[in-house]
Amino acid sequence: MDIHTRIVAVLHIVLGVLGAAVPLLMGLVLGGAAAFMRDAQLPGFVLGLGAVFLGFFILLALVDVVAGVALLKGSRTARVFVIVISALGLFSFPFGTLVGAYSLWALLRKQTTLDMA
Repeated sequence: MDIHTRIVAVLHIVLGVLGAAVPLLMGLVLGGAAAFMRDAQLPGFVLGLGAVFLGFFILLALVDVVAGVALLKGSRTARVFVIVISALGLFSFPFGTLVGAYSLWALLRKQTTLDMA
């Protein structure tokens, strides 16, 4: 495994951990704010919608972490997952764009026979 593939794996692990931490923190803050709302129907709706979004973003972050760890271990399937995650990450400006572009470059460049060993 070349150095660029290792860097890509570590970057995706770090982004995945940060990608899970930020929604969790936002969920705690917004959940606390919803608890202080006076209307009885609105907090339930807000908490339910927030829980759906929170679960979605945490799931995406966990997929990123698992794919990064599997890529570090040399999994070819993880390579495909990281390529897909990197392509989707291009829309997440600025860090997702930078990591996605670097990941796509590192994983899709032409491999030499020395890199494959």
